[in-house]
Amino acid sequence: MKAISQQTWEKIHRLGGRNFWSRVFGSSEEQVELLRDIGLSGEAAAIAEIAWLLVDLSGPIWRAGVDVHRLLETLSPLNLAALDQRIREVGSCDREVDRRWRKLRPSGLSRFASSEFAVSLLGLASFHSNGYVREAAVENLAAHNC
Repeated sequence: MKAISQQTWEKIHRLGGRNFWSRVFGSSEEQVELLRDIGLSGEAAAIAEIAWLLVDLSGPIWRAGVDVHRLLETLSPLNLAALDQRIREVGSCDREVDRRWRKLRPSGLSRFASSEFAVSLLGLASFHSNGYVREAAVENLAAHNC
């Protein structure tokens, strides 16, 4: 999986992934536009940097699912394995945005399962560093009509 380009990193930073105040005062329309651009970039490594949006109830969660799905569709099986490793590493970091992803619990997967992009989002959750979350994600995937 190729590294994130400088242009996409700038969009991630503008999205507010690194700065609490830019998330609080940022425009929802701008966030949606940035997510769309990141999703269209084809840079799947960005998934680990925007995964926190999937569990952030105050953010444009409905839009993040579309963009994560769009990026996951571009990955080869080898790159999916690399993404699995990167997502698990996110759980070991101590950045504020990573803590949100790390706090995801099996009960929180119901939002993923009811999404239009359930298979992609549950698949991503199956990469979580918490084994209980991974187990629940796989069970949800098995029960989901693909």
